[in-house]
Amino acid sequence: MDRESRFHPLDDAGVGEQKLRQSWLLAPVSVGAGMLAGYLFLEDEPLGGLLLEVGAGLVLFAVLFYFERRFIVSYLDRAIESLSAPLDPEDVDTEQMPGDFRGDFGPLFIAQVVLHLLAAGDYEKAFSRFSQSLQLARAQAWLFNNQAELGIIDSNRESFIDRLVEPDVTDPLWKEFSSSEAAQYKDAFSWLDIDRLGWSQRRRIIGPGHEVVIAFTLPAESPHGLVITAPRAVENAIKLILEAVHEGGILTYRVAGVQAECPPSPGWPPTLWVVDEPVAQAVHPGITAVPIHIPDEEIADVTPLSDP
Repeated sequence: MDRESRFHPLDDAGVGEQKLRQSWLLAPVSVGAGMLAGYLFLEDEPLGGLLLEVGAGLVLFAVLFYFERRFIVSYLDRAIESLSAPLDPEDVDTEQMPGDFRGDFGPLFIAQVVLHLLAAGDYEKAFSRFSQSLQLARAQAWLFNNQAELGIIDSNRESFIDRLVEPDVTDPLWKEFSSSEAAQYKDAFSWLDIDRLGWSQRRRIIGPGHEVVIAFTLPAESPHGLVITAPRAVENAIKLILEAVHEGGILTYRVAGVQAECPPSPGWPPTLWVVDEPVAQAVHPGITAVPIHIPDEEIADVTPLSDP
């Protein structure tokens, strides 16, 4: 026996349960109809008004219950099914992702590749897809943190930087640098479940030639993706900044920041714009500053700051 002959098309209840429900529904209808009929004979009696109210209420309840089961539940089932279905790229509003956003050399693809490489600990390949400013800043940050151990001084600093920005993979300095960086990124993304990642599907341009791509772990109830139409806090989101570059006549993208607020500013030390970045912490003047404490008796004499 096929499904259509065994089940009601709008209800997953079996035949026995469906008949029981229909029989139960007939009870209030029959009682209500009987009360309404009684009202016709007892219209002028005190009991007539009570029969009218109760009878009409029972019939109305049965009608509303019937339509709720027939239409509302089936509509909700179809709505839930459509929301849980995989997203079809053709159904996504293309105005939100113009141009090459999802192309073979677009920002979404490059962001996915680099994040996978960092999570896997393949820093050499990930570094090759960094922007020139990020490559330089990462090299400067590592050298700045290790300048005493490496014997770096002003006169030889640039040679050390060149060895990392244009690396020879057999160079011991590069090996030390790449292994240290790979371990840090791999540890930072140790919680990452690559198979459950969702990616932003529209452009978030933050400056000329720069945009942000966001990755986050999809919730268990939405394994195929979800549509966010209002401001929402996303836990464990990963933000990558992509920079548009031309290479060999082709417009492609390089990662210009990982979990950063904006692209880096190379220097000595560099500014990576990452919260709790070790180099920034090491040179922040407030870390070593002596806190100022005003005696309680002098607080009253302090002139408060006025609004400009």
